Amino acid sequence: MRTALAALALMTATGGARAAEPNPKQLIKAYAVADESCRGAQGDVGAAECERRARLAARLNQIGWCYGKKSQERSEYRWHHCTPHSLNTTDLEPR
Repeated sequence: MRTALAALALMTATGGARAAEPNPKQLIKAYAVADESCRGAQGDVGAAECERRARLAARLNQIGWCYGKKSQERSEYRWHHCTPHSLNTTDLEPR
């Protein structure tokens, strides 16, 4: 019983056996790779990479990173900390 309590206390103190979350720099690098593959591949591979790119963009938005600002041309888009003027993939766009 004492051993089980000690193990529970250790897991609680260290946040459990959770893997480290990727940092924004790693996510942006993965986004760039997926973006390149999405643009260059066709068929199932291209579709999978485009989906991966969209998931990475959404994850970056969740942690406060956005790609481009509303006043910019597409060629000027860069990843940055989100502001009220940022484009955000979680925004709902009217049709």
